[in-house]
Amino acid sequence: MKSLCAQAVAANDQRSAINLLKQIREHVSPTGDGMQRLAHYFSAGLEARMAGSRTEVYKALLSRSTSAANVLKAYHLYLGCCPFLKISNFLSNKTVLHTAQKKKKKLHIVDEVNKKLAGCS
Repeated sequence: MKSLCAQAVAANDQRSAINLLKQIREHVSPTGDGMQRLAHYFSAGLEARMAGSRTEVYKALLSRSTSAANVLKAYHLYLGCCPFLKISNFLSNKTVLHTAQKKKKKLHIVDEVNKKLAGCS
């Protein structure tokens, strides 16, 4: 049901999204178990997106592009707050370096998760 609601919000189908959000809210709680809390905050985010997508402020924010420098600043701030990703990147880079030092002719790296920013750590 949550994915249907997210699709309705993305398609700007207000009627379906509102009906689905009403159904979701009947089964969620900010103080319930983990899944109920997750669904509660997910539905709150969808509701905020729906409310914001109709405002001029939201449209103005979307029209402005974010520079690469600002994306990197935000990413470094995120790494400072979440050390697990930084450690993951460090260990990945260390493994690549170790493999590269074995004098192999080719080293093929595919990082689908952190395509754009993995080298920034």
